[in-house]
Amino acid sequence: MAELFSDEWLQEFVTNANAGAPESLKKAKTLDYWEIVDKMGQSFSAPMAMVLKADEAHGLMEPKYALLNFEQGKVTEAHLCSREEASAAPFILQTDVTGWKRCKEGSMDVTQAVMYRNFLLTKGDIDAFFRIIYFFVEWLRAGIQQTEMSFPSKAAA
Repeated sequence: MAELFSDEWLQEFVTNANAGAPESLKKAKTLDYWEIVDKMGQSFSAPMAMVLKADEAHGLMEPKYALLNFEQGKVTEAHLCSREEASAAPFILQTDVTGWKRCKEGSMDVTQAVMYRNFLLTKGDIDAFFRIIYFFVEWLRAGIQQTEMSFPSKAAA
């Protein structure tokens, strides 16, 4: 099981997010909903950085950065990157270990995490982001739910 924001985790997460929602989830919502989500995704082509904030309580002393290149709603390239490279992206989304963990464990829904700013857009056109919010929430949900991951933790003293 790959650790959150490792190279292995990022590649698996992107593959799962790009694959979309599993059939069991798709059946729980209307076909119209998924058509809207797909249209929103097809309209999104831009780099986006994801930031995992430093979190001393979890032993993460420095933030971690990933750069995702979206082309019509699919990530075509993703890699861990420097702060400088992430800062150049037109959209930056950040959260902490607890935000990822709560979404993975199900104690917070991904929609709630985005809408209540646990996943926070720190750079980018907020209007453009919210015009595609359903796509982005479902993309994140697919990646989170379908990717096995471990979380950074402070080593026992």
